[in-house]
Amino acid sequence: MQLQKKAANKRREIPPHIEEEETSSDTEVREGSDVSLRCVAKGSPDPETTWRREDGQEITIGRKKVTSIKSTDLNITKVGRLQMGAYLCIASNGVQPSVSKRIVLNVNFPPMIWIPNQLVGAPVGTDVTLACNLESFPQSVTYWNRESGTMVLTNDKYNSVLLNKGLYKIAMQLTIRNLKPEDFGAYTCVAKNSLGETEGTIRLYEIPPPSSPATSQGPEPLRPKSEKLRNGHPQSVQTKTEESSSTEVQYGPSPSFNASSFSSENYFPPTNSNTEPGADTTSSTSEKLTSMSLYYVLYFVVCQWFSFHGLS
Repeated sequence: MQLQKKAANKRREIPPHIEEEETSSDTEVREGSDVSLRCVAKGSPDPETTWRREDGQEITIGRKKVTSIKSTDLNITKVGRLQMGAYLCIASNGVQPSVSKRIVLNVNFPPMIWIPNQLVGAPVGTDVTLACNLESFPQSVTYWNRESGTMVLTNDKYNSVLLNKGLYKIAMQLTIRNLKPEDFGAYTCVAKNSLGETEGTIRLYEIPPPSSPATSQGPEPLRPKSEKLRNGHPQSVQTKTEESSSTEVQYGPSPSFNASSFSSENYFPPTNSNTEPGADTTSSTSEKLTSMSLYYVLYFVVCQWFSFHGLS
């Protein structure tokens, strides 16, 4: 008996499904109006319906912001462009699989333009880019005008591009190449859609070119001083500091110079390590002569002594 009840209960369990005829499809509303999205799901047991934004953003309900709402109807008052996007209606009742439906909410509003820089300066001969930021839905027709009302067309002189910044945001950019004096003046970015039209003006003015830095000669390169040579060859002098060591070379005649023209003025004799600089060499020579004289006198006296005593 219990097995029969369980089998009957299983037969009554039906996974959820969404009733397309009773459920909202993609919706377009005017900004500032109220909107209601409905999602009807059936199954056994009765499914529970949850609303979420596909992009993970919060849903604004009145003054509250929530990540999800459990309800058949999603009601938004005074809808704004920030509520634009795809919404997911998820139905589940504990019987697999759950089911969902994607509903896109589009919020229509006339174009609005923001200009980051209304005054732009550039020198003659350079390239410059003018920019206008645009928000609109549906997407606007855009173009640029000169001060005279002439439309700016893309060519070798001008390049107009549109950069998509989001669902309803666009950046308008106009690049002007090789500026001439006649290129300066007012440029107007224009946007139109089915709900309205708007424009913004940027004034391009001439500024002097950047002054080129004065060319400086800089310090003269270090040149070796005119020093006397040692044997006619350049002498290498090792110099060391606490941080680094370097070699300073004093340049002189090449090894193939004429030896006969090499005077004593530019020659350094080898230094005697036993003789201190500035020593008096004259007195040293006199002392040597005196010692030799005494030696010969003593030798003569000794020879006379042996001769006197008959010794030989």
